[in-house]
Amino acid sequence: MRSSISAGARFLDRDEVLRSLRRISEQLLQDDLEVQGVALFGSLARGDYSLRSDADILVCLRSSPEEKVADRIPPLLAAFLEAPVPVDVLPLTASEICQRLQDPSPFWSRISREAILLAGTLPWCPESTRCSRLGT
Repeated sequence: MRSSISAGARFLDRDEVLRSLRRISEQLLQDDLEVQGVALFGSLARGDYSLRSDADILVCLRSSPEEKVADRIPPLLAAFLEAPVPVDVLPLTASEICQRLQDPSPFWSRISREAILLAGTLPWCPESTRCSRLGT
C-alpha cells in the first residue's frame, strides 16, 4: 500500500512533499469528522531525509470505534495514496496521545519536539506550525 519514488528521481523536493502532504491532510480533515489533526514527524520533519525517506504521519482522532491501532490504519492510509513519497500512518486518539506524553519515551519526546502540523490541531500544539510540548 505504499507509493514508490520514480527510478529517475535524483533528489527529494521537501517543500513540494510538504505542500502535497498539507493538501492531503486538509482534505482528510474535511472528509473525516473524527480527524482532529495531522502532523509529520521523522526524518522529513527534522530535515535529515534521503531520497528513500518516507513520510511518518501522526493522525490525531477525536475518538475511534476501532480499539486496535492497526485496525485504524487502512482507511487513513488510503487518503495518502497520492502522496509523492511512501507514507506510514500512526492513528491515535487525542487521549491516547496525551497518555503517551505524560510518561514520554524517547520516541514520544522526539515526536513532540520535531512534529510539523499539517492540518487541524494536536493535544500539545493547538495553533502552531512546528509543535512543541506545552510548558517547555
